Amino acid sequence: MESLYFSLNEINPLLQCSLCDGYLIDPYTIKECMHTFCRTCILSYFKNLSRSEYKCPKCDVNLEPVSDISKCLIPDRQLGDIVRSLLPSLDIDEINNEKLFYEQNSLSIPKDLRLKLRLVKNLSPMRYTDQQGQIRLRS
Repeated sequence: MESLYFSLNEINPLLQCSLCDGYLIDPYTIKECMHTFCRTCILSYFKNLSRSEYKCPKCDVNLEPVSDISKCLIPDRQLGDIVRSLLPSLDIDEINNEKLFYEQNSLSIPKDLRLKLRLVKNLSPMRYTDQQGQIRLRS
């Protein structure tokens, strides 16, 4: 079984959203230029713009003036899977925050969230970090 070693610092720019500077959460890519952002970041960015103002926030390429900006975006599930496999704590944090929201508001936890919580409990990481900060992916 072969392993792949690399430094997380080397690939960090590929995993980060240039709008929030955080790791990509639910990444969406602009069709015209292929730049990728967090779904909520890119939708928030376009929220108060008119159709004629639709441009990529990274390269300023003009986007097609459509009635619904989501037609210019495509979900990047593969990149999302990569981010989650390299940084599994991102998903765990989001799931735990969602659970905390329900608990703080005295709401019952939905069935799908209970399932996620059970899965997180049994999560087996797809990567390991050695003492030199190198990432090793399991194959």
